[in-house]
Amino acid sequence: MKATLRTLVVAAVGTVALTAVAQSQSADDQARTAYYRGDYAAALRLSLNLAEQGDVAAQYRLGVMYDKGEGVRENDTEAVKWYRLAAEQGAFEAQEQLAWKYEEGEGVPQNYVEAYKWYALAAAQGIGFAKIARDLLQTNRMTPAQVAEGQRLAAEWKPKK
Repeated sequence: MKATLRTLVVAAVGTVALTAVAQSQSADDQARTAYYRGDYAAALRLSLNLAEQGDVAAQYRLGVMYDKGEGVRENDTEAVKWYRLAAEQGAFEAQEQLAWKYEEGEGVPQNYVEAYKWYALAAAQGIGFAKIARDLLQTNRMTPAQVAEGQRLAAEWKPKK
């Protein structure tokens, strides 16, 4: 009887643990699906939880939602917050969006050096638009000293994990 009870307890605990793992593994899929379905309330709720745990995809998704006003009031400052968290972990999409925000001064003070840095980092990952944007920024809006500073910052940058 003790062995049977013990087996049942172990099986029940194992089932609960496996269910929790399966749910956590599918949380990003659920958030992404909700977002693409246009269920922004569910996407926001699911993404916030994941993003606060450091999930890069969720952080980027929140940046986009605040940037476009999808399910939330459009808020450039909040978009920058989430883009930055994802960009600092190496997400090229977030790096490109953060660079744009710095270039245009949306949600942050306009800063061509920071824009250059983030464009350069995204370009280094093979993002063609980021390379073009970086080169146009360098040619049309920056001094040689600013370019050198942007290059230095990009070279010294290390992703946060």
